[in-house]
Formats: sequence, C-alpha cells, structure tokens
Amino acid sequence: MNANLLRKTLSTWLKTQPKSQGIAVLGSGRCGTSMVTRSLSFLGVDIGNEFIKTNEKNPKGFWENKKVVDIQKEINKVMRWKRPYESGWQENPKIRPYKEQLKRMTKNEFANKQYWAWKDPRNCECLDLWKEILDELSMAMSAVIMIRNPIDVADSFKEAYNDKTQKSLRLWYVRTLTVLAGTENMPRVMIDYNDFLDDSFGSMRMIADSLNLPWPDDDAELKRKLDDFVDPGLRHRATDLDELRNSPDIDADFKTLYELCLKASRDREFFESRSFRNEVDELHKALMESGMKV
Repeated sequence: MNANLLRKTLSTWLKTQPKSQGIAVLGSGRCGTSMVTRSLSFLGVDIGNEFIKTNEKNPKGFWENKKVVDIQKEINKVMRWKRPYESGWQENPKIRPYKEQLKRMTKNEFANKQYWAWKDPRNCECLDLWKEILDELSMAMSAVIMIRNPIDVADSFKEAYNDKTQKSLRLWYVRTLTVLAGTENMPRVMIDYNDFLDDSFGSMRMIADSLNLPWPDDDAELKRKLDDFVDPGLRHRATDLDELRNSPDIDADFKTLYELCLKASRDREFFESRSFRNEVDELHKALMESGMKV
C-alpha cells in the first residue's frame, strides 16, 4: 500500500471512530444525580476515581469528582454565588484560569475514554463553560437531567442541611430551567427521581438508548448491581402531583415547570417537541428578566 493510500485509509478510519463522549449529569441537589452517576459506571462509563467523601447526608456516596467540585466552588466565589449567571459570564477574565484548569483536568483524565461522566450540582450554572471546553477538546457532549417534585427537594434539603424551604425551591427552579435551556441542542435524556427508584433497570435502558451508550449482552449482572446499589428505602417522601398542584406555598411557575418536566421525562416525543421547547424558553426568559437570584 503506497503512502497516499495509507494516509487516506487512516483518515477515513479516524472519521468513523466515535468521539470521546462526556456526559454531564445535571439537576438540582437532592434529585438523584449521585445515584444515576454511580449507575452510569455500571455501563462502563468512566466517572473518575477521586471523589468527595461520603457522609450521612448521602450514605451511598456523592460520586462527585473532587477536582471539578473544588474548581467550580472557586467559580461560584467569583460569581458571588448568585445563580443564574448572566449570559456570557464565562468570558469574564477572572474565569479564564478556572476554565484552563478544568480543560487540563478533562484532557488528562478523560481524553482516552470513549464514555465518561461528571457530576456536581454546580454543573448547572457552569454548563456554558463546559460546552466550550468539550468543543475545544473535540469531545462530544450529552446530558442526563434528573428532576424531582420540588416539595420533596425542599424537604430533603431541609433534612440534610437545614436549608430554608423557599431558598431550596428557588434553587431547584433556577437550576432546572438553566439546564433545560442549556441542553436544547445536544443529546439528552430526562429522568424523574421516583421513576428511577421504582425501575432503575428500565431507567438505565432509557438512558443508554437515548445517549447511544453500550448495553451489555448479558444484562443480568447490570440488574444485580443496580438492585444492590439503588435503595428505595432512602426515599423519605414521594409527593404526588395533586399535592403539588394544591400547595398554596409553591409558585405557579414552579408547578408548571415540574409538570412539564414530568411529562417530558415519560414522553420522548413531547420532550423533543417544539411545544416543550417553547414553554421552557418562555419560562427561562421570564426568569432572566425577573432578576431572581439564589
């Protein structure tokens, strides 16, 4: 084979090889992002190897990359902990060093991984920065979005951290809207916390199908791992939709957003519809114009 033909053959082969795919696990805290991150590793998705320590607030583990958490906490300080961040925030010169740190870490730890994932609630507000980083590294990006009834989110925050209910509700709303608006043009899947607990195997099948992840030929071992890890007994409350609708303490837009998300998580056609995007965009625009900060 002559040199020109060899180069052409190699070029063709490289173009057919899948990019390294980074999976952003997104969602407000207390929505099951830790649970789904660990579960992704059962499919062979690399989630790193240095995590923040487990404690009684999350006995099954946080599964958060410690380097990512440390860097994104510093970004939060620069942004004065005021979420959502303004459009174009990542162009702030003070952010550039942190972007380079995240980029270097990503390249060093995941460049040779076909599928990898990272989880930190701060991913939600840092999403635009991550999109730039993965694009510059020629990596594909997809998202798993976890949702949960906001009443249960607020109760869980109160139990774990003694956070004020209204603050937790606003945080859930801001982060959920931010990730929905920020992932519109990438492969994504949305899973409700209760649905995952009730059927982790089916939920993982949905995630794998939606993001084109490998599925084991013999999935009995996967089911065993999920059954051993996922513990529905850690769910202390499961508020139904009617209770949310009838709650006088929950903002109407918060109720609307969760109903939209719950429907979209169970109806792929609706999730991908222009109708869903339009409703999300309208809520997101109103949020940004309102000046609400958490």
